[in-house]
Amino acid sequence: MNLRTSSSAKRNAAAKCVESEQIEQLKLELKEMHRKLEELGNNSKDALEKEMNQLKGKLARMRANQNKQQLNIVDLEKKVAVLNDTINGKGLNQLKQNRNDRENTVDKRHKCTHCPYSTRWSYSLKMHMLIHTGQKPHDCEECGKQFRRSHHLSDHLRVHTGEKPFICQHCGKRFRVPCHLSNHQRVHTGERRFRGNVENNV
Repeated sequence: MNLRTSSSAKRNAAAKCVESEQIEQLKLELKEMHRKLEELGNNSKDALEKEMNQLKGKLARMRANQNKQQLNIVDLEKKVAVLNDTINGKGLNQLKQNRNDRENTVDKRHKCTHCPYSTRWSYSLKMHMLIHTGQKPHDCEECGKQFRRSHHLSDHLRVHTGEKPFICQHCGKRFRVPCHLSNHQRVHTGERRFRGNVENNV
């Protein structure tokens, strides 16, 4: 009996250790994403939504596994809320202003030879040049389709695997890519993306 209790305690301790490591990893990812946001000044709402949905997915999996480490989960929820505010425009203007201030004071050494684009980072220029060269260095081994960016290939591979990791928190419907989830969530929020006059064709 004592041996069983000891074994159970070891398993629980190991599970707590793994969960703590997962939380620490998620915190590191949040810090890195926040650093990128400040550094790049929120270059793309879609990219931010993708990051946020990935974090929400990890957060949902953590909640499903156990309700332990409640303080860490609350801390992560606050960080997700801050990202959500940023995506929805609260604080977005300040981030853009900070980016513009930095860009105006920092030399952009890396300049495109085909257009006026310039950047502080050689990697950004390298990615930009793919537009002009037409190169798509990331190939799908299943069907041969090519992509400029590795994360586009990752999204595409889910067509072949059937994986749908992005889950609607309202109804549980699953999606292959985060932008499909974002579009779907408008069903629940009532948000209309495009507003304009629609003529009725009779």
